[in-house]
Amino acid sequence: MLKPHAPTLEGRGFVHVSNTHISGNKPIDIGFSISTVVLQQERGWVLPLSMERVRPQQTPSQGLCDQLKTLLGDAKLPFAKAITITHRVDSHYGHAAFLSPTYAHDQLINVVRLRGGQRVWKLDPRPQTGGRPARYAPTPHYLIGADRQHVLRRKGQEYTCWQDSVLSVPPDQEAVLTQTTAKGRSYELRLRLWQNWLLKGNKDHKMSDKPINVLVVEATDTKTGKALFEEPMFIGVSGRKKDDLSPQQVWQQYDQRYDVEPFFRFNKQRLFLSQYQTCSTQHLDNWLVVVEMAVAGPPMRLLWLTAQEASKQTLKWQQYLPIERVERPVLTLAQSYRSAERFLLTFDGSLFCPQKWVKGKPRVLGAKQVPRKRYEVIRKKAKPPT
Repeated sequence: MLKPHAPTLEGRGFVHVSNTHISGNKPIDIGFSISTVVLQQERGWVLPLSMERVRPQQTPSQGLCDQLKTLLGDAKLPFAKAITITHRVDSHYGHAAFLSPTYAHDQLINVVRLRGGQRVWKLDPRPQTGGRPARYAPTPHYLIGADRQHVLRRKGQEYTCWQDSVLSVPPDQEAVLTQTTAKGRSYELRLRLWQNWLLKGNKDHKMSDKPINVLVVEATDTKTGKALFEEPMFIGVSGRKKDDLSPQQVWQQYDQRYDVEPFFRFNKQRLFLSQYQTCSTQHLDNWLVVVEMAVAGPPMRLLWLTAQEASKQTLKWQQYLPIERVERPVLTLAQSYRSAERFLLTFDGSLFCPQKWVKGKPRVLGAKQVPRKRYEVIRKKAKPPT
């Protein structure tokens, strides 16, 4: 949630921006980070469970860990009694600060995208080392497509080092899938899974006793045989029940993570999630609750009914496009919103008429407003040297 022009709003910080308008600029802006946990109902539809603003003293990982602890620790909710829960997150959470605390939930399996170039170690227990028993292999492997000679630049000097790819190790499981895009293009997915690898931890988040599985996904065109992307995708599977998921299941679970993106777009464009203006962070937190209730309440149920009963209504500029070869079983959230008008006109409209309202009292002539307090943008301090 970007708020670069709200100096009277307390707690603003620097947040990541996916799309930058000027090439070369850093992908950051001033605002708040919103952490959201959703429950997937059907492909293309999600139900929000928790939407909270990340506090200035928190990191996004800490905020998400607190949300999961609240949802999974409440005995009144069905998640505490669930046998297995698959949680899909992006690469911002593929590190020890998030994976280590969530390992305490026995039923939780994290399917997280790992950053390319990240280091992983093979689990290699060695008790007789003359000191503390070792669990990490002597040398790391890198999440890259092939072995390479890498050049590092530090303080104006260049250093070369050899990086072994995780692909140089034989996989534990392997599978091949053939899929088709919405436009009818056929491609082949090669899935390779490596079990029991370790990420680097720290003094606050130990990872030596929390191994993960690493899935490598490579996509090639069926006709030409060429790779669709320069580098493969790396997905980590963390949790006590991580071995219950096969390579196909891991890919299917992460592939469904995209369903949350149309949900965010709908909240920003139709429910004014990012356009809401206020000078109080408490009002901002209350607005998140209002948006969450609107999405999970009767309006969303009406859109869900529209998705199953109404026909797809295309825009004028979309009517000249070729028809999709792969039809969806139900309409998406955006398609349901566009098709809802014609569907709702078949109902009795008296219930939807606006109610009468009285304008509020205007400001007294000559009254002066007290200037609001202005707050500085919060900057994270560098960690002290160890």
